[in-house]
This record gives sequence, structure tokens and C-alpha cells, in this order.
Amino acid sequence: MAEQLGEMDRTRRIHGVNWVSSRSVNHSAYHSKLAGIVGTLYATAVLVHHYSITSGALTITLDGEAAVDGARGDWPLKVTKPCADLIQEIFERTCSLPIAISWRWVCGHQYEKGFTSLDWWACMNDEVDAATKTYMTRCLSALRLITTPSLLYERWFVSVNNSKFSWLAKDALYKALITPQTHTYLETHQDLPLCIPNATAINWEPSRLALIRLTQFKRTGMFKLVTGLMFG
Repeated sequence: MAEQLGEMDRTRRIHGVNWVSSRSVNHSAYHSKLAGIVGTLYATAVLVHHYSITSGALTITLDGEAAVDGARGDWPLKVTKPCADLIQEIFERTCSLPIAISWRWVCGHQYEKGFTSLDWWACMNDEVDAATKTYMTRCLSALRLITTPSLLYERWFVSVNNSKFSWLAKDALYKALITPQTHTYLETHQDLPLCIPNATAINWEPSRLALIRLTQFKRTGMFKLVTGLMFG
């Protein structure tokens, strides 16, 4: 993700990029834009500290409406909200700064949408998009690893196999904890009527949908039959 921090006359600007780190299943435009906000606030904190700034204002602008709403959303924050770790980091960093923070949305990719005359905000957004693509290409070419580090203001987090969850998603957490064990069991259990050389090749989604369509009585009977607990 790329950011630019500076004045509207372009006389003094800071260009920055940051590698968005998270579990691969969490990657999205929403997540990347929130990470860009964190990078902007980090650079702002450095400037505030270096120049002993005690007042002022900063407008953070981006082309993701959902990210703008998430960054300035209601508090307290629910741990089940997507990208809760980044939203908490944004909230804490914003509150720690002695300057006022405001938010602005700009329509992205205006050239691609046929616009011929772009205002200052749109031009800056276009430059940042180009810098983002260049930096991402360089990182991918260098095979840069994707990690899940803890954030400065993150008080606690849940991780499985050294992979941090950005928020408490029950389905994803259950899958990370249970799925490997289930596959191992199916591949090694000797009482199964069929040989399953690779349990990961099973099409699980149709099986799940078929199971939830059963009545509770039939579902209970099926579990008893599979486990051998017919009289449990």
C-alpha cells in the first residue's frame, strides 16, 4: 500500500509504501486501505514528535468508502468486526495525536471511468495507486514473505500456528483448528468403508449443505451410525 503525506501545493511531501501483512484469507482492498491509513498515521506521529507539533489538522483521503467508514466508525469496537486489529490501531493512533483528524472519500480510478479533468484529490489518488502497483510488483518479484505481526496498540490477539487472526472469525478459527485434524483422521481411520487417499480432495461444501438439510433426528442417527455409538 502507498501513501502520500504533504501540503496541497506539493512543495513538501512524504512518499511512503508499506507491505500489507496478514493471513492470506484476510487479503482484500478493505484490509489494504486500512493498512495504508496505519502507515499514514505512523508517518504523522514521526513528524509530530520530530517537530514538536502541538496543534493542527490532517485530512486522510482514500478511495474506499468502507475503509473510511471503518476508520471513523463507532466505538467500542467488536472483536468480531473484520480487520478489528487495524481499526483499533487507527483509533489509538488517532487519539494519541495532538492534531485533528478528518476523513474524506475520493472516487478512485477516474481515468479508467472516462473522467478527463481530475481535481487535486483525484490526481493524488491516481499517483498513490500507481505507486502501490509498482511496490507490490517489486515485493512479489522478490518473493517477500507475508507475515502476521502484532501491532503497537494491539493489547491481545489470537494466533494459530504462528498466524495471527485480524479479528475473531469463528468459522475461520474453527477451520484452522479442526480441519487438519479431521483430514488426518479421515485419511488414517481404518473403519471407514471407503479408502480416502487424500481427504483434502473431498468436496466438503456439498456435503455440508446436504447435512444441514437433514432433520435433527436423521442428523443424530447419522452421527451415531458413523461413530458406532448406536446406543449412546
